Amino acid sequence: MTIAAGFVCNNGVLLCTDTQHTAYPLKYDAVKSEDFDFPGGKLAFAYAGNTNFALSAIQKCQRHMKAKKRLSDPLAEVEGVLEKEYQRTVLRHPDRNTDGSIHYWLLLALWLPSSGVKLYATHQNSLHEVKGYECIGSGQYLAQYLIEPAYVSGMDDWKAMVTASHALAAAKNHVDGCGGMSILIFIKKDGRIGLTTSAEDGPSKYSDNFSRQYEHLTAQLVSLLTDDEVSDAAFENYLSKYYAPVLLDAHKQWRADRRKREEEFMAANRRLSATEAVKLYHQLSMGIAPDQPPSQA
Repeated sequence: MTIAAGFVCNNGVLLCTDTQHTAYPLKYDAVKSEDFDFPGGKLAFAYAGNTNFALSAIQKCQRHMKAKKRLSDPLAEVEGVLEKEYQRTVLRHPDRNTDGSIHYWLLLALWLPSSGVKLYATHQNSLHEVKGYECIGSGQYLAQYLIEPAYVSGMDDWKAMVTASHALAAAKNHVDGCGGMSILIFIKKDGRIGLTTSAEDGPSKYSDNFSRQYEHLTAQLVSLLTDDEVSDAAFENYLSKYYAPVLLDAHKQWRADRRKREEEFMAANRRLSATEAVKLYHQLSMGIAPDQPPSQA
């Protein structure tokens, strides 16, 4: 199993997954997302559930879409392939009603020049558009619980990445079958695709490193909040001497680290103005190529 999530953002779609696979009695790490171009568009997938069946469906879709010279309705083509594959591998499987390990779920982002990028999710052999966000896999319910209060329609890409990173970190900490590195894929409205991971400096790596400490602090806060024997003074003492200082220090450290990386990038790219350098660094830190050539000195 796994945790995967998709977000509709202000400037495109974000797909994110962990990398841990479980094949009893082994655990190993491998990418759980794919993206490819086809004539007239681009597709990106994230999957959960039966790895072999999910990859078979994705690869069948890739071969089918790439073989077509012209596609009048790319979404219908994708839907047709995925429906047939789920019928073939799962619904016709003799153990489909007794073995939950044969099922799989997909999230996909479809980009077309005429309509930009849209997010879709599968449920068995059906496909539906997602207007907000969707989670799949064994970490689905925990991720939804954490994302729901933070998600707003039209949220920008960076905030979506922060929200996704927090949800994935929590799922990897607490849900069996979730773990490894986090991978985040952005599909922009203009068709550019970017990729970043929790192994690189950024919100995802920071969430992995800080999430357990934050959970411990918050659990203590909730415990004190509802304890009748804790005085107002004792509660205020926890807030002022433990909870708030740790969060403030974490925030200051994040900003300092971020600023240091921005300054190093500006120093290595002196032909750019400070505004151009920060904007370009922001894009590159999300794995996205520049949207236009930088100005020349």
